[in-house]
Parts: sequence; structure tokens; C-alpha cells
Amino acid sequence: MKIQFNTLATASLAFALATGVSCAQEVHIPFSQLPPAVQQAVQQQKSHGATVRGYVRDRENGRTEYEVETLRHGMTRDISLDAAGHVLEVEQQVPLSQVPAAARAAIEKGAAGGHLIRVEKVTSSMSSEVAYEAGIRVNGRYREVRVHPDGSPAPESDAD
Repeated sequence: MKIQFNTLATASLAFALATGVSCAQEVHIPFSQLPPAVQQAVQQQKSHGATVRGYVRDRENGRTEYEVETLRHGMTRDISLDAAGHVLEVEQQVPLSQVPAAARAAIEKGAAGGHLIRVEKVTSSMSSEVAYEAGIRVNGRYREVRVHPDGSPAPESDAD
């Protein structure tokens, strides 16, 4: 009986570790739980007229990141930072009219038969990559199209 319990406990622990490593752990947190450097970055965003909508702590690929969700001039801007306050990625909502022509054409093609919800310009500080990510609703289902400025498909970045 003890052997069966140990086997079950070991299997359960292995499963929990395997799924915990592969899945992001996103948790909404209050300002007070942000590291001091991230709090300073938030204050800087507020000084530029942004309204903070919320804070998220995310554990992905073995590292902890903090996302500050803001709104300015009716457009969302989400900033991902590490605990030292370094910007990892910025997702800035943009009008489709401000997307480069090749990327806009790829987004419109990917949205065919659906409803374009919003477009974000995603800038990764780690790789200097710029991509455009469009949220699309097709037949009641949400999906995303992510492309480079030249219209070629863009994979998810490591900061996502």
C-alpha cells in the first residue's frame, strides 16, 4: 500500500511540475506587490498621462515578469517589465490606418470573414523586433494574427 501511495505521489508531483513549467502563471496583483523598480516605472507612466488599468505578475519560461496595463487617449498600452524595472516588451494599440501597408494587407487577409477587434504594435526590447498583432473574432471565436511590418508571419516573442 505504501509503495502505491509513493508512486501516486511521485506521479502527481511530476505532473504538477511538468504542467507548471509549461504554463504561464498570470496573477492580477495590487500596486503594493510590485517590486520598487516596477513601481517607479508605473509612476513614470502616470506622469505621462496614462491611466493604469491593472497589474499582472506572470511567471513564464522560468522568469517573473510584471505587466502594467494602461490606457492613454483611448488606446491601450501594456508594458512588460522585469523585477529590475527594465522594459521587456510594449504592446501599443494602434489604428489599422497606422499599420504599414504590407502588414495591414496581411492582417486584412487573415481577418477575412471575421471582425477585426483591435491591432497592437508589439515592440520587444530584448530582440528589437516589431510585430503587429491583430485580435479577430470569427464565428464567435477569438484568434490572433501576428505579422512583421513586411507582412510576413511573426512568431510569438519570448517575452509573451
